[in-house]
Amino acid sequence: MNLINGKFYLFGGKGDNKYYNDLWVYNPILSLWSALSSLGNIPSSRADHAADSQGDTLIIWGGEDSLGLRSDLFMFNAISNYWYIITPASDEIPNPARGSCMVVSIPHVYIYGGVTNTGVSNELWDFNLWNNKYTKLSSDEAFSYGTCALYEGHFYVILGSKESSIPKSRIRIYSLKLNLWFKYYEIFDGRAKSSQAIQIFINGTVFKIGGQAWETEPKNDIWLFDKNYYPENYTFYNKTADNSTQIIQKLGDVPVYSFKAAYVYYNMSIYVFGGGSVSGNTLRMKVPNSDFFSISMKDICGDYCPSSCSGGTYEGEDVCSICPAGSYSEGIGNSTCTLCPVGTYNGIKGGSSNRQCYPCPEGSFANKPGSPYCLNCPAGLYCPPGSNSAIDLFSSDISYSIQPSLYKTGSSSSQVYYYEIAIGVFMLIVTIIVLSTKKCRERLYSIDIYNNLHNYVIGEPMYMRVTFFGGLFTLFFITIALIIIGATIISYEVSNIQETKSLVPLAILENEVSDFTADRMIVKVEFMRYGENCTSDILTQKCVKEVTATISNVANSANSINCEYTQDKSCIVKYMCKDCILKVGAKMSLLMTGKLSYAAGIIVNVTSTSSIPGAISSIVTDIYPNKNYVFIGASSNDFYFTMTPSLFKSDASKWKSDTTGYHVSSEKAPNYGSQHLTTELPVAFKLEANIYLNTGIAGLLTYRFVKQTLLFLFSSLLGSVFGVMGAMGGGMKFVEKNLYKIKNIVKRKKHVKDVKGKRKGLTIVVGSESSLLNNEGTCRQDPYDEVAPDEIGDKE
Repeated sequence: MNLINGKFYLFGGKGDNKYYNDLWVYNPILSLWSALSSLGNIPSSRADHAADSQGDTLIIWGGEDSLGLRSDLFMFNAISNYWYIITPASDEIPNPARGSCMVVSIPHVYIYGGVTNTGVSNELWDFNLWNNKYTKLSSDEAFSYGTCALYEGHFYVILGSKESSIPKSRIRIYSLKLNLWFKYYEIFDGRAKSSQAIQIFINGTVFKIGGQAWETEPKNDIWLFDKNYYPENYTFYNKTADNSTQIIQKLGDVPVYSFKAAYVYYNMSIYVFGGGSVSGNTLRMKVPNSDFFSISMKDICGDYCPSSCSGGTYEGEDVCSICPAGSYSEGIGNSTCTLCPVGTYNGIKGGSSNRQCYPCPEGSFANKPGSPYCLNCPAGLYCPPGSNSAIDLFSSDISYSIQPSLYKTGSSSSQVYYYEIAIGVFMLIVTIIVLSTKKCRERLYSIDIYNNLHNYVIGEPMYMRVTFFGGLFTLFFITIALIIIGATIISYEVSNIQETKSLVPLAILENEVSDFTADRMIVKVEFMRYGENCTSDILTQKCVKEVTATISNVANSANSINCEYTQDKSCIVKYMCKDCILKVGAKMSLLMTGKLSYAAGIIVNVTSTSSIPGAISSIVTDIYPNKNYVFIGASSNDFYFTMTPSLFKSDASKWKSDTTGYHVSSEKAPNYGSQHLTTELPVAFKLEANIYLNTGIAGLLTYRFVKQTLLFLFSSLLGSVFGVMGAMGGGMKFVEKNLYKIKNIVKRKKHVKDVKGKRKGLTIVVGSESSLLNNEGTCRQDPYDEVAPDEIGDKE
């Protein structure tokens, strides 16, 4: 029999030469047996099979049916009452057997010994529910019809029988970590030897009740075996090979003989059903009985029994109490029950595993630990499976991508405009000051750079002179030259770079660099509404042992893997490496093996430094299960990314050339893994995600080059400045020459007017004849009179 939620499950058996495959459930509170109607791949009718349970999962293996010995394995979901047959994925499997023992510690199913077609087996097998594969762990002594237990990482093989139903006298231990066998206990008192007995293992102490010896003698005695526990009035022997002390104590007798019976330990009692019959003191090995009785541990060992409240119960006030709904207790000897975490619930009393804390269905939440039920999500809010609170908005698709942008040549027009305004205003102010101040006007002559352009009279010698207009136009030239030089330099600094991008076969780029290295690469996987805490240390963010991250074909100088469990129950696993080099087949695999390893969604973010200085390439993709489902089960969730190697080259000194990195993009849609309803979680195990980082066959080459070199800049500036200088000189000459002519015309007209006035006066005084002679002589000279050079403001 097996314990599930405080009830006893009994499958199959044999009676009146007939095998059975019915499933019965006993409720100890109601003292009621009931036949359970089940669905699915129901096992064939059989007896002497191995069975064990954990949480709401019952597993049976092997046994014997009407066709002979079996080696098949079945799982039963106690929530949905559904049977599943598990098909092994391995070529090597255990031989069919009856009388084997089994221990279930999900995902492991340990099977040891049994009677096969070739004799009694001595093999220990491990069936892994994650991959449905058998692994032969070890071989030791032949064993059948005994009891197995798993305690503190050790597999206990308790008594049983060997060939010809000879009782075994040893308790053996197998270390799962060391892969070694040890002797734990050996019985030297022949009175205590029997096989097919009731054997209860309580935290290192073994209680054996009844059994039979050599198929001739029935037993009803009660014995205690231990190496460390010392009850009152114990008897001990120093006869072990290592000379250690071991305890053996006869605790009394039970009123009935019992052997080959089904039994289960619950609360603080042993419940026994069926087994072989006894007539007087004679064994009737093939005649079953239907007796059902219980044995209280208090009755058989009194107050010196070790704390022994069964799974699903806890010790309080000298009695064992059933764990209330919303809680559980694992193993034997619990003083309290553990509350189910937020976001989960357990609506049944007597929970014996945290696997019985189920995620709240979609549309509900549980915001307190130990919830027996989930609350409805408020209207207008959303609650994905496993929620501990309602959220305002839930997006079913948050995929996005961040990529290095195309290099944009800076626009210098605005900067040039403001620069021109600033210089223009400044020089205007300077000009106004110069023109309005006599002292400054006088100094204007000293800056005249056009002193060789002030000769306008043909036939006269040319000589150097400075003028007012020469200084003024020099000031204009300086203004325009400053504007041209500044604008050109601004354009050179801001918009002198051009970038090209091209996809190049990787084989060609590999001639440029030996390896494509990313300074930093981060792969972050977020399991939304994850069922349990995934970090063992909040400060260091160390992952629990149930989180396994495997990195393949990635070379690096340093790497780290961290786990973070957020307030909204997301488990974030982050892998970061420095100086990363991706090889062919690069991959990150995550295996979550906790008892509550499920997720309401998976978000993957891959980020890498790009070859482009200061830029990163990042992409986020996400998947969500169907409504009311969660991700859990055998099939992995696969995400595919293309990591395009990139090479950056630059002619500009402001960027380092020949840098490398990766550009991340989505290769194809993710592959959804296994999904299960909440009611299917008892038979669903593990959560797995694979992130594939494929490099492809082409690389990205980015090349930045300068449009204009410094030499070209200086050449253009020289040409522009001297061109402006010449233009301003020509303008000055044009203005000054025309002004010179205008002044001459004005002066000549004035001179003519003065002469006419003088002639009129002379005519009156001297007479008309003399005046006529004088007028003729003066008129001949007037047209040739010119303005003296100093009259237009020049200085020699």
